[in-house]
Amino acid sequence: MRLCEKCGFDANRDTARFCARCGQLLGSSDLPAESSGHVQVSQDTTRMSKQSPPPVQAAPWSDWDDRALLSAGATVRERYRVAQVLGKGGMGAVYLVEDLALYGKQWALKELLEHFSNQAERKEAIEQFQREVQMLVSLNHPNLPEVVNAFESGGRHYLVMEYVEGQTLQELLEATPDRRLPEEQALGWCAQICDVLNYLHSHDPPVIFRDLKPANVMITPQGQVKLIDFGVARLFDPAKGTDTLKMGTIGYAPPEQYSGQGQTTPRSDVYALGATLYDLLTGDSPEGHPFVFTPIRQLNRQISARTARAVSKAVELDPGDRFPSVDAMKAALLEQKRRRTLPMLLITLPLLALLAVGGWLLWQNGPWGKSEPTPTSPALAVAQATPSPTRPPTSTPAPTLTPTPEPPSQSPTPTTSPTPSPTPEKSPTPSATPQREDSLSPTPTPANVSQPATPSPLPPPPPGDTGRIFYTIEAGNAYYLASTDPDWSQGQIIGPIDYAHSTCGGRATAQTLEGETINLHYGSRCGIAHPKDCPSPNGEYKVNLWKVNEADYSVTLHQMSDETQTQSIYTGKLNEQEPLLWSPNSTFFYFTIRDTLHRASLYSTGYEPVIPIAHEPYLSPDGSMILYKQPVGSVGAYDLWVVNGDGSNPRNVTNAAETYKICARWGW
Repeated sequence: MRLCEKCGFDANRDTARFCARCGQLLGSSDLPAESSGHVQVSQDTTRMSKQSPPPVQAAPWSDWDDRALLSAGATVRERYRVAQVLGKGGMGAVYLVEDLALYGKQWALKELLEHFSNQAERKEAIEQFQREVQMLVSLNHPNLPEVVNAFESGGRHYLVMEYVEGQTLQELLEATPDRRLPEEQALGWCAQICDVLNYLHSHDPPVIFRDLKPANVMITPQGQVKLIDFGVARLFDPAKGTDTLKMGTIGYAPPEQYSGQGQTTPRSDVYALGATLYDLLTGDSPEGHPFVFTPIRQLNRQISARTARAVSKAVELDPGDRFPSVDAMKAALLEQKRRRTLPMLLITLPLLALLAVGGWLLWQNGPWGKSEPTPTSPALAVAQATPSPTRPPTSTPAPTLTPTPEPPSQSPTPTTSPTPSPTPEKSPTPSATPQREDSLSPTPTPANVSQPATPSPLPPPPPGDTGRIFYTIEAGNAYYLASTDPDWSQGQIIGPIDYAHSTCGGRATAQTLEGETINLHYGSRCGIAHPKDCPSPNGEYKVNLWKVNEADYSVTLHQMSDETQTQSIYTGKLNEQEPLLWSPNSTFFYFTIRDTLHRASLYSTGYEPVIPIAHEPYLSPDGSMILYKQPVGSVGAYDLWVVNGDGSNPRNVTNAAETYKICARWGW
């Protein structure tokens, strides 16, 4: 246990950085110079409070001369004409401008203003601005604005970005009568924020945003989140002991961001996200009382207990007590929704046991038929009613797969001349080591789960067969292997499984706790990177990926034998989160621009859109179909879909949006 020299409390954990009683930084009898202030325990809160917190901040705009701003009609570099001032803060201003070279297209122009007391201060501000530019041009995510240009003109520095229409969360809050947002709406936007923060934290090197707050989250008219203002963001460097810039927004920034006791990490953004969500749900801005968070349900009784607990964990003073990642926080928040809407089997234990045995016998008596399961089929009601000798008991019953309404399918409009649909091919022989390059972060498997029995693989599908679809269902602390078919509209549960041997385990097979083994098919896929060669399955061609600048890729097709370029396919931004896919017969390859999957052919020029909003796409073993995940219904819900290789006939093959499905793969 660690002793607090300030209050004498001696029951702090050995790993604690802050005193659990008074909030004092442990190991120091005095607070650092930049964070001095009295620390006290609030009687009506569960958080420690600090008066007069000291983050370093730029001079308020009221102290500056607005005459330094560009006026409407002014032109920068004889190209960008100012329409209006969009915002001002920190050391810069943002304008809405019209691009005279692109027929008046609107952009957001960020300007570094010359308000410095000395040359050293100016030099530091310019270097920080340039770091922001370098950071932004290396990023590519749907929830981030695009950067299109950066330059110096007249001694001033400018950054040209995508103009995002909409309102900030701050503006939306101020527009509501009680300054609160509905929980469902707030969690939906929070899920998008988690996604973009996870992208930043997974970047190489990781990007720590450091200034998350309602004013820095833009919501478009379509409900899409855009994270704005990277002015104080930084690249995480494990070799550094502390941050050089101790900046942030009072109330939203965690204590380590300006305490001088280490550098900010992804857990610092977790804290800011928790403070932001607290503000959205309660209307109680933490700016007025940093480090004090009154229990949410005392301020808003409509908020679920689980959401309140998740926010409380996110804003812990000690980073080690927070969620380890934004993904973990997202899972905790959305689990509340899944628990609230996921249909559960509320029947007696003897009946559960009977159903479990019946479902197991049905599976054992395979091979599986092509007939679609019915809602009353025992395979749909498999539950672990009694403890398994290879798995600790769980109180979480298996989910039922309740159909949900199917949304209208989306038919993309080709941007180039269409190419013919691929001819179904023979199934390739499965590789012992699959090419897996997805970025799913695995959930830890309980240490006391025994290894499954020796695998007993099933035979591969007949030539020309598309194979079956297998996926993992997460239900509380339990996992289940499930299956569906391109001809079905609903899935069926096979049986319980541990995470390491599920479809998420990155193995050539998935294996249930009862020993049933499924061969998984990953196909030929390559991660998007620079530079990158992605060879075709037959070894005769390769797709070359090359960054022509900080933001754009060149996609070209070459012969493997002599490196001859046969086609220049595309130049522009690529979605680096989704892989490049080759069809098994080496005729087509697929890549993702934004959230739309596109297809190119060896035998025709150009490329065409296949399906929008296609996440985690996988080609079937014969190449005739694409399996993908698509948002359905309420926020955080997904279903599995298949579509023909040319984008025709998209269809939902699970229709159970509220069942939490992960890691869908082809297999047999």
